[in-house]
Amino acid sequence: MVQFYFLSVMLNLLVGIMLAFNENSVVSKIIDTKDRLFQLIVGLLALFVALIKMLSPMDGIPFFGDFLPFLAGLLGGASVLIQYFSTRSSEELVLPGLVQVVFVEGKLYIGAGCIFVSVLHFVFPFVLFL
Repeated sequence: MVQFYFLSVMLNLLVGIMLAFNENSVVSKIIDTKDRLFQLIVGLLALFVALIKMLSPMDGIPFFGDFLPFLAGLLGGASVLIQYFSTRSSEELVLPGLVQVVFVEGKLYIGAGCIFVSVLHFVFPFVLFL
């Protein structure tokens, strides 16, 4: 569906911007990425759209048709939600080692990957795995 294609491209781009740019950048001043409600909504929407994209690709085989946008949305949405819950928690959030390394310490790489995949998915909508 074209609607979920558009949502996938836009949410992957937004999640990538939220994760890749720090609080002092010009982009973060335009988009209020520190708003907690905004983080929660974007994270949940990214996860939901990623799951829908897994089941209904733009054109092609289900699951493998849009595998990279699905993976970018899943990793980006999870990273934004972990960031949301860690800032919201009154106590220190203790995460398992692999989750800490991938989603918290590697959020810059996930953000850059989300931006890259969203641009590729926009330019090449009918390519397998994109």
